This record gives sequence, structure tokens and C-alpha cells, in this order.
Amino acid sequence: KPDMYGQRHIHETLELISKKLSLLEQYVAELSHEESAGIQQAEKRCPTIVRSDEHRLVFLRSEMFNARLAAKRFGKYWNKRIELFGEKAFAPLTIEGSLDDEDKIALTSGFARPIPGTDKTGRGLVWVDASYLDTTKYSRESMVR
Repeated sequence: KPDMYGQRHIHETLELISKKLSLLEQYVAELSHEESAGIQQAEKRCPTIVRSDEHRLVFLRSEMFNARLAAKRFGKYWNKRIELFGEKAFAPLTIEGSLDDEDKIALTSGFARPIPGTDKTGRGLVWVDASYLDTTKYSRESMVR
């Protein structure tokens, strides 16, 4: 049954997770060289991140455990992560470790702010105000990072 936002949530079991992680592995292996280039770099440079079940589950969950779609998302994610962060992409993404001064200015611009409280399902709330965007102080890439 969908939640209040129309999203469906799968009941996760250890058996389901194990099966879908195996399928994800299979579909990642079937990606084209272009689609999997970022994953291949990450497997060499930061295998503990890219190979962790916790990391891979993020992609399965975002695609309702459709392993084929999750593999494509996984590839796109790593390609974009490397494009945006360069060498820093292979380390854990933290404010201090991943962002430069311009990125920190973008982060603290007030464009997106957490607000007190939660929705009916307990999720945090974020206020986004585009009037705070000021591209004279930071680049689009800094805002994305």
C-alpha cells in the first residue's frame, strides 16, 4: 500500500536482500564500459565504499529492488560523483574532506535549510528558497556538491 506520498515500500527480508544484491552484481557486470567506468575506477580506488552492501542497498532501495534499474543508477552515480568531486570522489563524502571553500559558501547560502519538525511519517523537513541562489559567489557545480 502506498504511503501518504504515493510511494510504495518493500518489506525487506535477508533472503530478498541477498538475492537482489547478487542480481545487482550480475547487472553491473552487464553494463557497457561507458556506463560502468566510474564503478570500475571506484573498485580500484575505494573498494570498501563501492563494494559494501550498505552502499549498494541505497541503489536497490531507490529502485524498489529492481536490480537492473539499480545497476544503471549505480553506474550513473559513480560517473557523476567522479565528474563532480574528481580525486575526492574516492574518499568518504564529508563536508571537510570533500568540499572546497566555494562549496562551503554555497552550502551555507541558505538556499536549502532544515526546518524544525517532521512530516507525518517522521521524515525531516527542508525549506528551499531559490531567491538565495547567488552564482556570483559560487558555481553551479559547488551548489550541486
